[in-house]
Amino acid sequence: MKNSETAAWRKEKARIKRFIYKWVTPLGLGWWKVDIEWLDGPPETPHEGFDKAADCRAQWPYRKATVRFWLNATMDMDDEDLEEIVVHELCHILVNQMREEGIVHEEAVVTALSKAFIWTYSAGRKTLARPPKQRRRKK
Repeated sequence: MKNSETAAWRKEKARIKRFIYKWVTPLGLGWWKVDIEWLDGPPETPHEGFDKAADCRAQWPYRKATVRFWLNATMDMDDEDLEEIVVHELCHILVNQMREEGIVHEEAVVTALSKAFIWTYSAGRKTLARPPKQRRRKK
């Protein structure tokens, strides 16, 4: 990004980072180096006729990925839509290797996904095992 850093853009970056930090570990990406790029202006290429708010470029042999966000496209999104885009782009990291030829790549991706799902299930069970917080009644 050039010199268009404003308070609104800093706030948007923080909002996106919050979702990235929330999801990197549950998706099993803790051993990856995930960089974030912030872009201004329109996306480089439209995605099947839709405006693109983010994309992901992964280098699976090195466990490195870059997720790019077009802030002008994300700023108008509510948190639910933005979180879905963040998770979607992070999932591209998990499946990128499937673009290669051969079952060995598919097996590696499925192994990574299964570990992520097991971790998520275990974390969810711990959360569900806690007694719900009791609400105080207003007097």
